[in-house]
Amino acid sequence: MYHKVLAEEQKKSPCRENFRVLNYAPGPLDTNMQKEIRENPLVDKPTQEYFVQMKENNQLVSPDTSADKLVTLLSSGTFDSGAHVDYFEI
Repeated sequence: MYHKVLAEEQKKSPCRENFRVLNYAPGPLDTNMQKEIRENPLVDKPTQEYFVQMKENNQLVSPDTSADKLVTLLSSGTFDSGAHVDYFEI
């Protein structure tokens, strides 16, 4: 909702032609934080098992892959200002 409101407010701004808003969900990224969750014995077991399964089932997304999709989307300009776009929808 915040992004939609921000986009609406910018329509009234003098710099509206140069300003667009995008709420991007990058997908479940395979990062060091994910690794820490999977390997740390202090993480609760159901959460840990969930992330271990995601890794084993190749459901995690490379940060580079997600960033490439985002750059392609931004370059294309094919999103409405204020939109929410998920990695899996591109």
